[in-house]
Amino acid sequence: IASSLPLRSQFPMTGRRVRMPTLLPLWRAARTTGKQCGLTATGDYQPSLRSPWLAAEEKIAFDKLHVAKYLGEAVDKVRRQEHKALMAEGYEDLKGSKYDWLYNPHNMTHKQKLRFKVLRESTLKTARAWAIKELAMSLWHYVSKTWAMKGWDRWLSWAVRSRLDPVKEVAKTIKAHLWGILNAVVLKVSNGPAEGLNSRIKMIKFRSRGFRNKKRFASAIYFHLGGLNLYPEGVVR
Repeated sequence: IASSLPLRSQFPMTGRRVRMPTLLPLWRAARTTGKQCGLTATGDYQPSLRSPWLAAEEKIAFDKLHVAKYLGEAVDKVRRQEHKALMAEGYEDLKGSKYDWLYNPHNMTHKQKLRFKVLRESTLKTARAWAIKELAMSLWHYVSKTWAMKGWDRWLSWAVRSRLDPVKEVAKTIKAHLWGILNAVVLKVSNGPAEGLNSRIKMIKFRSRGFRNKKRFASAIYFHLGGLNLYPEGVVR
């Protein structure tokens, strides 16, 4: 989903490259109102979004949700690899700790905090990966793009030198999309509304048990989420 922020216009991208005329209303709205564009996807969709847009790299934002997701997955990969190696040597340091590394510490019970304190202050590789993730989550308060860039450059330096392959892979992804992350940091925008819309689209697909082609899928999205007034004339909703 590509959407203007605040959420006013949405365009479904149903697995194909979107043609320019489809996105022109979004560009016109963004240019005239000064709004930004939020993305819930990257990769093949970016050329369609960036090429027609004046100063696109100052308007498109990749928000905190996606960064947290990728880093959380990297921490879990490090944990699985390390747990397997420790178990082979007869150590059970990480046994049953999967969700401790994924929970927000602020939402933990007192007992969970005490247990997790021992883990995160250890010399485990997983503890190092978790610390790198938490530092990234603390870099969203900047107001100046210059200072934000310095903070993220320091983080990238640590992540790349961490000797943790899953973390290094995420660092490469973040470096490639850093321009959009910096926009999200400075502009304080969120893709939350677009993510909610994306969930509703997935539910349409699930309830329909799939579609014969992409055109019908797009039509179903507009029918259910296009704000159509289907009540007979004179009927008050």
